[in-house]
Amino acid sequence: GLGRYVLPKLMQAIDAVRSKEVFLLGVLGVCAAMAWLTSLAGLSLALGAFLAGVVLADSDYGERALTDVLPVRDVLASVFFISLGLLFDVGVVLEKPVAVAGILVGLLLGKGLIATLAAASMRFPARAAWLAGAGLAQFGEFGFVLLRQGHSLGLCDAETLQLLLAPGVLSMILTPLVI
Repeated sequence: GLGRYVLPKLMQAIDAVRSKEVFLLGVLGVCAAMAWLTSLAGLSLALGAFLAGVVLADSDYGERALTDVLPVRDVLASVFFISLGLLFDVGVVLEKPVAVAGILVGLLLGKGLIATLAAASMRFPARAAWLAGAGLAQFGEFGFVLLRQGHSLGLCDAETLQLLLAPGVLSMILTPLVI
């Protein structure tokens, strides 16, 4: 209902202003509103923003929204990586180097092998399959969201959270070097 009836009318009204800045703010506002609505339903903000992106992509304004948001993507990516750096606790690595290294190796090898096998099963050339495995071996961005959400729901304590965050951040640092 929302994506089919409300959003097109809203985007049409925003577009009628004929301002690139207003359109960009409208797209960001739609994403923020959807994130807020999903949080009211007990779901994560990230899921709401993702759903807003899916709904916008399917609208008549999807391509324009993508084009206008791309320059902002770099700024938001920078904020994301800065926040990851702030989450990283060097003390955990120094206190539990074997556990951190074990999780890191397991993560890189496990995810890398699964991605490589998946690409190979789709008949990609061996080099492309290996590069897919290496590129996807890192802890994903949404994994950080899920990990934080799990912690907030009491599924893991603060020590376990830090023990999983450290290899996740390290995997994101190592992936470009591996590739």
